[in-house]
Amino acid sequence: MGRIPGNPYPGWRVSSSRGVKGCGVDKDSDSEKKDFEHRLTEVTAKLTKLNLTYTELLNRTALLMLDAEINEMENEGLKRICDEYDLVLGRIKSSLEEKNHDLAKGMQHLVDEAKNAVNEAVVEGVRYQKQHQARKAVIEKLKRDPKQKEKKFVYVCWQEWQDNPERYASKAAFARDMLDKCEHLVSNKIIEDWCREWEKPNSAG
Repeated sequence: MGRIPGNPYPGWRVSSSRGVKGCGVDKDSDSEKKDFEHRLTEVTAKLTKLNLTYTELLNRTALLMLDAEINEMENEGLKRICDEYDLVLGRIKSSLEEKNHDLAKGMQHLVDEAKNAVNEAVVEGVRYQKQHQARKAVIEKLKRDPKQKEKKFVYVCWQEWQDNPERYASKAAFARDMLDKCEHLVSNKIIEDWCREWEKPNSAG
């Protein structure tokens, strides 16, 4: 497989009035736009110097996407906790308005409600942290699993086969060739099953 020429970010485009689009960046000021484009050029140059193969670049991109998903889940968890605190503050405000005639009783009610809310938030935070750590552990395990790396390599070869159907006469022939090229894969059937799975609509590989 060959190297990836030219722009490593073909989905990104630069707009003269709104900055860089296609990657969630919107720069209004010229200075911010220039800073971003300069940074983009530096990152592109570093990737070019690495001289990565398509498979290596695909693997790095996949790991970055997994890390981005973890960060997104973390942000969602924090947002959920903030929303819960906002709800508590709303309850406190309503309770103050409703119980202004009996401040002492109302304040005790608020204290109890705040304690319950904090306890619930702590429990939710602990649960979320455990889930987050479990997801990270799974991802780290996948990063170290040579079979997962070889599966990604097989998927890239399968995509190339779809573009050049004459390369292999059947799934069995493709699977045999992949076993010759991969050190840790040992089953023709598993590779053929992967091919059938990838043939389904909306398959992500």
